[in-house]
Amino acid sequence: ELKDRVHEFHTLIADATRNPLFGLLMHAVVNVIEQYMSALGYSSIVSRKTVKEHEILFGFIANRDVERALEALRKHIAEDNRRLARRAAREKLRHIQYVPPL
Repeated sequence: ELKDRVHEFHTLIADATRNPLFGLLMHAVVNVIEQYMSALGYSSIVSRKTVKEHEILFGFIANRDVERALEALRKHIAEDNRRLARRAAREKLRHIQYVPPL
């Protein structure tokens, strides 16, 4: 399932740091994201925009362009938070910023 592939992306990035704590934390974060998305009524946490943001981020990581990778990550987090805030407002739910901006 595509959702699982998106989660795998996050965990692979965390595992690539070779810090086992990051892997454990990422699994926890993904779990929280899934629960929050479910509360917002999303049937899927995957969007074309999310996949595109991941592709851009991966490109910078693969090219070892740390500065651009960090900027892409910041944009991805900000966009996710913006999308979630908009959805929370539509559903009349309190928005929770699930990942603080870097």
